[in-house]
Amino acid sequence: MIGPATDGGYYLIGLRRPCPALFTSIALSTADVLTTTTSIAETCGLTVSFVSPWHDVDTVDDLRRVLRDPHGATQTRAWVTAHGDLAVRDSAR
Repeated sequence: MIGPATDGGYYLIGLRRPCPALFTSIALSTADVLTTTTSIAETCGLTVSFVSPWHDVDTVDDLRRVLRDPHGATQTRAWVTAHGDLAVRDSAR
């Protein structure tokens, strides 16, 4: 199961059995991560299914965008609430 991200990658991957090639053979943070991941999964004999697309979090700005989305991230929002603004501070501070 793969959750496609809006940037061409994925925000979620679930496996019934290990497939290390999914994490060692892919150039991450590129626009074709999802396509490459899907291809490798099929080569490994895995059945690929998708859940709804959503955001992934690669940067602080991505996290801020996810926290503004009223349709999800309830656990992430709860963690940030419990830890003040620790997770969304600028790295320059």
